[in-house]
Amino acid sequence: MRRVLYVIYACVVIGTYTVVIYSNDGTQRVGGTGYRSGGGSWGGGGGGGAGGAVAAGTSNGPRATHVLVDLWGIEAAVLRDVVRIEALMHEAAAAAQARVLAAHFHRFGGEGGVTGVLLLAESHLSIHTWPEVGLAAVDAFMCGEARAEVAIEWLRAALGGQARSHTAVRRGAQ
Repeated sequence: MRRVLYVIYACVVIGTYTVVIYSNDGTQRVGGTGYRSGGGSWGGGGGGGAGGAVAAGTSNGPRATHVLVDLWGIEAAVLRDVVRIEALMHEAAAAAQARVLAAHFHRFGGEGGVTGVLLLAESHLSIHTWPEVGLAAVDAFMCGEARAEVAIEWLRAALGGQARSHTAVRRGAQ
C-alpha cells in the first residue's frame, strides 16, 4: 500500500489567506487563495482549492464550530468497515454542506478499527474507531455555511450510536 503524507500550510495575513496542501513527494495537491473584503466577509480566488473556505467574518472573528463527540454502542463490524465508514463520512460532509478537498482512510489489521479524515474547504471531519468497545470518536471542525453539528448528528444516526460525550466550541471568537 502506498502511503501519502499531506502537509497542510495555511496562513491568514492581514486580510488574505492561502491554503496549500503538499504530498510527501513535494507535489502540490490542492491550493487556493482568497481575500477579506471591507465588509468583513471572506471571498475566494483561483486555484480550484480553498478559495472562499474561510467563514463570513464578524467583528469577533470568523464563524467556526469545533465539535468532538464519542459515539458508543456501534456494531463492531460497522466500525471495521473502512469502505462504509468513508462513504458515511462523505455523506455526512454533504449533509453539513461542506466541500471535500481530500480524503485519507486506513483500516488497521486483524480486528482493528478505522481512522480517517476528510480535508474540507471549511476545515476537517475525522473519525477513529475502536470496534472492540463499540466506540467511534468523531471530530468535526467547520466554518462558513457548513454545519459541524449536522455532520455529527448524521453520523450518529447512520452508525446507530449514542453520544455519551459531546463538546462544542466556537472557534475564532475574540
